[in-house]
Amino acid sequence: MPGKILIISYHFPPDLSVGAVRPRKFAEYLPRSGWDPIILTVHERHHDNIDSSGSCCGPEAKIFKAVKIPGVRSFFLSVKKKYLSLTKDEDIKQHMDEWNPPEQRSKEPIGEKLKRYFFSLFVFLPDDRAGWIFPAVVKGIWLILRYRIDVIYTTSPPSSSLVAGLILKTVTGKRWVTDFRDPWIGEMKPFFVRSRLSDKIELWLEKKVIEKSDHIVSVTPEMTERLRQRYPRLEADKFSTIWNGYDSSELSEFIGLEKRDEFTFTYAGSFYLGRSPRVFLIALANLMQGSGRIGNEQIRVRFIGDCHYSDGISIPAMTEELGLTDIVTFIPQISRDEAMIEMARSHILLLLAPDQPLQIPGKVYDYFGLKAYILAVCGPGASANILNDYDRVVVVPPGDVRKMENGIIEVIDLYRRAPEICEVDSVLEKYERSLLTEELVRKIDSADSV
Repeated sequence: MPGKILIISYHFPPDLSVGAVRPRKFAEYLPRSGWDPIILTVHERHHDNIDSSGSCCGPEAKIFKAVKIPGVRSFFLSVKKKYLSLTKDEDIKQHMDEWNPPEQRSKEPIGEKLKRYFFSLFVFLPDDRAGWIFPAVVKGIWLILRYRIDVIYTTSPPSSSLVAGLILKTVTGKRWVTDFRDPWIGEMKPFFVRSRLSDKIELWLEKKVIEKSDHIVSVTPEMTERLRQRYPRLEADKFSTIWNGYDSSELSEFIGLEKRDEFTFTYAGSFYLGRSPRVFLIALANLMQGSGRIGNEQIRVRFIGDCHYSDGISIPAMTEELGLTDIVTFIPQISRDEAMIEMARSHILLLLAPDQPLQIPGKVYDYFGLKAYILAVCGPGASANILNDYDRVVVVPPGDVRKMENGIIEVIDLYRRAPEICEVDSVLEKYERSLLTEELVRKIDSADSV
């Protein structure tokens, strides 16, 4: 029988992170199936970007917030930010990005090795949000007792949420569903925040999470299969896939908005995990200035969000060097609704997923819901596989400027042949948030407490 579910998610509105969308939508739709969601998240002062436009789940939503105990990294960055602000440095963001230690080298100096081990054990174990674990556990126990919670649902990243869930499961014995939006071990952590000891500890933590969970959900079949292979002794049906998705009722107000006068490519989000617009910008410059296959007056590019740097490289400086200053516009972080308007008024939406074989960027589903034309940069894996179901996309392999040039021309031609809005193919209906929440409910109902 339905009851009360405690949703533990570090990212939740008003946080503007894409990781806040999935738990928010589950919280909105779970009451339709009789489940009463209680949300536990971190206090909003710990988020980088806040959407203050209004309520996220309706006025009746029960949202509780825990603080995050400052860690070594938080203290270091706060001191550095204060210092840079006092020196009136105009490029604080670049300096903050340069805090990260260097990547792996064949001969690592002993000082760098000691620093790496320190970071791996005391700063990034299990991640840099570890200061949230203890407050979340304390608040979680209080909520479980006060509201007589029946089921705990945790979603990650950050992995700290799973550790909090593991402790709550151990203490209370409540049914526990874990949700992996990204892999935990190995794939997501660069060399400079890892060590053999921290890897062993995290592998042990992940093993305990998997064993203690009553059901494990991930967002792609590829990630689900990876978990099954890693834990072959567990029943295969303990693992399942519940996609990310889109909400057609939310996006309907944006579909059909008038396009911009200039032919516009738009990217909304951040440049991280190797996501860089470099090849796209080089190819665009070649087409405009080299081959002259398209003119400057025809194309505009809009980067929305944290898009000024990629791997410490200034993207505005790159556009200036390529002669694209008048073509490219940088827009700071905006609310989700404002971002949807920007995307809906654009002709082509840019997707960067060059090296993520197990993950699919959340914006893909919004692109589907907006019925948008897409220029995608991705290698083999989950993103390429899901795009096979969509006929308004041109996929370009990473790092190939010539193929990117052809891809830009091809997607422009594709749009111009059929610019009108058409119905989304029925194969994409499975990504509707309401249907995905029903699938989550089935997994909750079938999970047996251990």
